[in-house]
Amino acid sequence: MVAELFGPRYRVVTGFVVVLGALVQLTGVSAVGNFSPRIFEGMGYRGMSTLGGATTFAALLAVTVASWLYLFRQAPETRGRTLEEIHEYWQNGRTWPRPVTSD
Repeated sequence: MVAELFGPRYRVVTGFVVVLGALVQLTGVSAVGNFSPRIFEGMGYRGMSTLGGATTFAALLAVTVASWLYLFRQAPETRGRTLEEIHEYWQNGRTWPRPVTSD
């Protein structure tokens, strides 16, 4: 599946990252992410758990909406373009490469 998502230049690197991520998760390092909020609460930091369900949901909704607006404004339309063209777009200072015309 990784080979379908990334261009030919990045398949090896992304395959390595996916396998490494799976290994890290399987070895239990992800347990830190599951238990760290409880560790902070044990030290006296209550965080968003004291705000209540509705307020927490509203804060997460605000972050989601802000993220969506940022992506809608900053991400280019990529329909019908290859991954190499999209890569060139970001490398050329957010300008699309000019199409080659055969005159």
